[in-house]
Amino acid sequence: MAFKTQIKSAVIAGAEKIGAFDLGQRARRMRHGNKYLRAVNYHATPATSRSNFEAQLDFLQTHFHVATKDDLEGLYDERWEHGKPGLLLSFDDGLVSNYEVAGPVLEARGLCGWFFVPSGLVFDPSRPRGDGGINGLLVPEQDEEVNHVMTWDQVRDMDKKHIIGCHSMTHVRLAEFLGPQKLREEIVDSKKVMERALGHPVDEFCWVGGETWSYSRTGENLVREAGYRYSFMTNVDITRPFDDRLGIQRTNIESDWDLARVRFYLSGIMDLSYGPKRRWVAKATAPAATVPTSSGPA
Repeated sequence: MAFKTQIKSAVIAGAEKIGAFDLGQRARRMRHGNKYLRAVNYHATPATSRSNFEAQLDFLQTHFHVATKDDLEGLYDERWEHGKPGLLLSFDDGLVSNYEVAGPVLEARGLCGWFFVPSGLVFDPSRPRGDGGINGLLVPEQDEEVNHVMTWDQVRDMDKKHIIGCHSMTHVRLAEFLGPQKLREEIVDSKKVMERALGHPVDEFCWVGGETWSYSRTGENLVREAGYRYSFMTNVDITRPFDDRLGIQRTNIESDWDLARVRFYLSGIMDLSYGPKRRWVAKATAPAATVPTSSGPA
């Protein structure tokens, strides 16, 4: 592991030295103009990384226009009128540190965040928090400040200024081996739970994990059946007007990363390395003609 870390650090340092981020931006501008969007996803945004997160946003706002839902819709309708490419800022897992840190930081800048929340795991104040939210599975840190999840009141408060989307029911990988009934609960029923709690339609869904085995054809069919307008994966690519709304790819970055690492992940180098995986996932999730009829709870 230490050797791999050293190799990655050397690669990042090399990319920084040659200005890989700027070169990638120029190459994409030559091919697409400004009519493309880069979706990124964060997880925990603890107070300890607030200043670093703010520095990341300074950098990102210099090079991108931070996208609202109307901006994303405009991109697909080929109505992108901004002088910069788009950046969609998403946050996974419904962590309370997103409410306490990311939300206020974004709001102070007038920015919109996309927060993907597991509907069935939003915290109920009537029961104890237990082992840090969701069995410690959300993020590697064991700090309770990091692992705690939002309450419904906090989710509803975030919904006033940001976009809340479904991130399954119980934060499980949506692999084929779960079976049609469990997949329906995680994808279709989670949408119903979220919509009842928020009082309006929820159009956005985000797959859990990013491993090749965490995607499934049955899951993809259920995403379409549920009526989601947008669906997000994490296989590192930009989004263009002709791309599938139900296959928006994201690039993972974290709030404690230094800018050299952020620039490397957004340079386009990772897009190329993830190409074979994207093709595998596209084939594995190609929607079938029918969806299994097993149903879970309403």
